[in-house]
Amino acid sequence: MMKIKRKQYYVNAYRFGDVKKEKGILILDKDNREEYSNSENIIFDTLYRIMKKEYNYERFDQEGNKIKNYIPEIFILKADGIKEDNDDYIEIMKNGVYIADKHYIRFGKSASMTREVRTLFIEKEWHDKLKDFISLGKTPKKCTISKFESAIGLMLSSVYLLPIQPRICVIEDMTRTIYEDVKVVKKYEGDINDPEYLKYEELLRKEEEYNEDYITKTEEINKKFTNEYLKKNYKKKKDGHTPAQWRELGRRVKIDELDKPYGYIGNYYRKYKFDQTEESPDIPMNKYTVGYEVVEDDKHEIEVEIFDGNGVMSYDVADKISKLLGLNYTTNAMQIRQNYIKGLVVRMDFKSYFKEKGITHIKGIWGKEYSVNELDMIIPESMFKAKLEVVGRKEDGSDKKEWLFRNFQEYEGLRDFYGFNKLGVANYAKDKLDEYTKMTYQFINALNLSKKDIKKLANSTGRYIEKALEGDVSSVKSLLGIIKNIDKDDDRIDIIYEALSKNEDLIWEPHIQKEVLYKIIGILEDICKGEIWTEGNYRYVATDMIQFLEWAGYRDESKVTGFLNPYEFYTSGEEGYRVCIRNPLCSWHEVGKEKFVTSNNKWIQHLHNIVQISNKSPEMAKYSGMDMDGDLLGIFKNPILLDAVLEDKVIVNDDDGVTANGVEYNIDNIINIFELKNLENKIGAVTMLGTTIADSALEEGDLRSVELPIAVVKYLQAAYIDAAKNGIGDEIAIPEIIKKHAEKKAYFLRHVKGGQKFLYNDSESPFNKFVKSLEVYMEGSIKQLNKKLVKPENIEIDHNKLYNKLIDYDRFDSKTMTKIIKAIAPIHNDFIERRKEINKEKIEEEKKRKTDKVKKELKIINKKYTELNEETINKCEEIKLFEDKDIKLGDDPSVLASAAVIISYVLTEDKTKNDKFLNKKSKDYSFAWIFKEGLLLNIEKNKGKITSEIIRLRELEEIKEKLNLVSIKNNKVVVNGESIPLNNKLLKNKKGTFEVDKDFRGHVYLKIPKESEGIQFNENETIFKINSELEHFIDFKCRLLKLNGDVKEIKNILLNISDEDILSICIHREDLKLFLNGEELGTIRNQDTWDLEKEVYLRDYLYKLVKCKVVKVNKSTVDIELSSLEV
Repeated sequence: MMKIKRKQYYVNAYRFGDVKKEKGILILDKDNREEYSNSENIIFDTLYRIMKKEYNYERFDQEGNKIKNYIPEIFILKADGIKEDNDDYIEIMKNGVYIADKHYIRFGKSASMTREVRTLFIEKEWHDKLKDFISLGKTPKKCTISKFESAIGLMLSSVYLLPIQPRICVIEDMTRTIYEDVKVVKKYEGDINDPEYLKYEELLRKEEEYNEDYITKTEEINKKFTNEYLKKNYKKKKDGHTPAQWRELGRRVKIDELDKPYGYIGNYYRKYKFDQTEESPDIPMNKYTVGYEVVEDDKHEIEVEIFDGNGVMSYDVADKISKLLGLNYTTNAMQIRQNYIKGLVVRMDFKSYFKEKGITHIKGIWGKEYSVNELDMIIPESMFKAKLEVVGRKEDGSDKKEWLFRNFQEYEGLRDFYGFNKLGVANYAKDKLDEYTKMTYQFINALNLSKKDIKKLANSTGRYIEKALEGDVSSVKSLLGIIKNIDKDDDRIDIIYEALSKNEDLIWEPHIQKEVLYKIIGILEDICKGEIWTEGNYRYVATDMIQFLEWAGYRDESKVTGFLNPYEFYTSGEEGYRVCIRNPLCSWHEVGKEKFVTSNNKWIQHLHNIVQISNKSPEMAKYSGMDMDGDLLGIFKNPILLDAVLEDKVIVNDDDGVTANGVEYNIDNIINIFELKNLENKIGAVTMLGTTIADSALEEGDLRSVELPIAVVKYLQAAYIDAAKNGIGDEIAIPEIIKKHAEKKAYFLRHVKGGQKFLYNDSESPFNKFVKSLEVYMEGSIKQLNKKLVKPENIEIDHNKLYNKLIDYDRFDSKTMTKIIKAIAPIHNDFIERRKEINKEKIEEEKKRKTDKVKKELKIINKKYTELNEETINKCEEIKLFEDKDIKLGDDPSVLASAAVIISYVLTEDKTKNDKFLNKKSKDYSFAWIFKEGLLLNIEKNKGKITSEIIRLRELEEIKEKLNLVSIKNNKVVVNGESIPLNNKLLKNKKGTFEVDKDFRGHVYLKIPKESEGIQFNENETIFKINSELEHFIDFKCRLLKLNGDVKEIKNILLNISDEDILSICIHREDLKLFLNGEELGTIRNQDTWDLEKEVYLRDYLYKLVKCKVVKVNKSTVDIELSSLEV
């Protein structure tokens, strides 16, 4: 069974900055767009149904171009970085935009699109109908705008759309009030009777006044002090500093000195002397300056929503869905999506459970009784996002809401009426857990780790890297195996890993060398970013599932006890203490040392890949307001990490879940309350502040000293995450003093964000020190490698000839292969040119600062490589070589791969006579390596095909008939004209022809062929081996290099060759050699062995007599023309 893949659709994206206004309307140029592939979702699928379009499952058209299920009726507007008062943005949201005379208007956005300031637009003619379908004809008159927008937007989540409609019962949520000793972040209200408050208020006032004056004055003098003005009136100065440099030294330029610079430096930055500056005020981060305080609150009341987004599915429906997903196991949990439904369902045998408890029916939220045996899923109302209609206010001032549907039967009826007969599965729990996962710099900065600790954590990877760089194949395979485990979609790693598993000699093959070294450098760069591999993995978090079943069955809190006690965690197979985290991580308060317990409860023994929590203690509050609709919890058991956890009280955010009040649902309110309040995503920025502050504290060895700013950053981070849902993002401000203290980012972040070193704080925190030492290693050891792993001196392998391991010469003849090569040559040339263009795009993006936007662009570019590879493979596979036979090249992947290898490694290595057919390229073997199936077949075929053995005397006579290429004469082994003394006197005077080679120690041994242990091919299946007879050739151009002996002497011999001289072509160690009267003259250049125009392959003429004519004598080579004398 093969895992299914999501359908892929292609959608255009336009940048808001490209919007123009003409004749009073906004327009976009249809050609000024970016094209993105998007996985299937409910909105795309619904739009196809409405337009009566069929998804095209064909991968390629008749010309071999990739078929794209393109949706021109919609596009995505990218508007990051604009201001709230942008009139054109307001207008485009209200009235839409025209593209090639088609009118597009706003449709909606998902929560992630909100954070990225992206919006889906649709052609006006389809808008109302699509909205009607997606909302099931229900639009609230009054609602919390962000809630309804999110309900519609969740239909944009990428899903597997499966032809199954589970039978669902919705039950009430259960809440529990717990009391816990916690810390609470609160806004500090100043006390005018507090002298400290007054002191800092005055200090802040003066600082604000200085900053305002500085900005005003700088704007004034910038107009006067142009580059030309500075050059004319001032001199370059070595002493003095720029304003920025003075700030680093704890001083600042006096306001009245700003227009009196002392001089300037190279880039026309103004410089000032010491007496023009004053000491910068040292303003600490405390409650007076930050505006927040951390208050300890004993027995703090916390209301916990026990099942927040978490339900159950039956064994039988889990099995059906797993089969539809193409899995070879039954998944234990999945994130589901339907209209207004979102959450995580966990596989539980609830039918047997309820039968054992004597429960035959359960009641839904509208009072209907459901037979347990007729249900597939039971979900809490927190998974059913349709309670949206605001009908009034409660006593506490919050909105009173009602359901959009009279009952669940109305919902189901409308769902069926609008044709929604599929279940969306956004993701599912994998049966096999990852053995390793990457840490993050946020995780490292939230622990009390020393440089020594960090080095130990990285050492397991480091040892593999050091051995891999020395050419240790097992270490390379171990590294690749870990990468495969983490990055499951990296096809390049897959084929290299499998190739090395079949033939370890390929570690010296140039393409593999390049890819392995590229990955090693990437791993080291990742470590500098904090991405250290460690044992651990992420798993879905769920409630105590026994609690859920007890609540569903009894709906009586007194009967809901579960199997977990407060502060206990459960996942089958784990016991003892584990470090737990949830991303995004900001504070050590969010890192837990949790107790995992065992249980003999039979109903939950199968859940090895789900973490269950008790919800009798504040786990959800601890892990950044975690819910259970698909959130992941990281679990690590490394003792170094366990010892580095700073245990502390939970910081509680009492504002978690607060939403804006409901208003009338119309476009004006959508724009003013939702769109304009979410124009800037500050989550990353505020998290970065926390990282920098923590890094500074770790330099001093006291992370707890910055609890206040870290707690505030954690509080703000949670607020910004919720802003996309509650629409109050613009009401949250980052305290200026925190920004000031984190003005320069932590040093190691230059590997994350890019840029010059001077932009970063050169602190001596443990991780910074570790990164600096790793940089020294990377600058030294890695650069010395010159793009190759170190090959031990005792290994004799010509890496330039290893391509022969990638070819199965038994499956084709050279004439047919020549035709194949000529047929795919244009496809190869197109591939190389298009790949160059993609390479340029990638290089340009990699030069930019490493923002999230750039990372996304690089992902898009990587998809272009994949699409190019797929198109190229398909075009080659569809070629019909013979008019009278219904045979395509794709019918024999081995031969197709062999052709690609010959093109990449032989015919395009340098400028040759074949340039009229093939583009010249430079050491890029990527074309050959896209043909994965055939390459692996060839490697398998060649694996162990010749096994080297030392032949004893008694065996010599028995096998001599099977061996060739070598003769024993005059007590010497003669290998294609090269004489090697016989060390074994037992072989003296023995006649016969044998194959001889030297091992890596220099010892001579005989080789005997053995049957391959790999795939055995039936010769009748070699459809591209026609056994055509050899033909005479004349004037075959080639270059002779590696001249044997004195170069001048060999040149003279060649220049004086007569018609009586007998020349022949022989082979030694995979090189073609030219011999004269049994003496070697030199090596025929590899790329000259084929002539596509003459359709001649010199290897077919081994040991045949040839004539030679010298065309040109070069410094160390000779250009010749050969003509055959016999066939």
